[in-house]
Amino acid sequence: MDDTEAKFLIDQFNKYVSWKTRHGELELVASAVAIATTGLGLSVAAFFWRLVDIVMTALTGAMLLAVLALLVLVWRLSSRIDKTYKDYEKRLTALEDYRSNYKSLPDAITFGRIINPKEFKTKDLEKLLKESVPIPGAQT
Repeated sequence: MDDTEAKFLIDQFNKYVSWKTRHGELELVASAVAIATTGLGLSVAAFFWRLVDIVMTALTGAMLLAVLALLVLVWRLSSRIDKTYKDYEKRLTALEDYRSNYKSLPDAITFGRIINPKEFKTKDLEKLLKESVPIPGAQT
């Protein structure tokens, strides 16, 4: 594909990446709200601690387990968001470097392929770009 098409494809991919990472950030915020709500519940439970010891002990234990589960969830979400962002950053950099050097992109690269890291991994994209480097002096 020529330089104009390549620029357009890279621009669309860049927009997609910014939208894609926003979804994960919303999940992270929702998890933070859940943790805050659980913490508030623990505070209320501590206030009523002396009223019914056995029930409150079980309730507090369950709430502590919920907080731990939510913290693990937030950690996993944060890790996934960071990993996804770094993967897309590598893809975007590889595409733009190739386009900048050769004023084109290989025809085998499509939007669907570059946005799907499960089917077309970043290392596959980088390999395809390396294999597609034009030979100096060859006609295109």
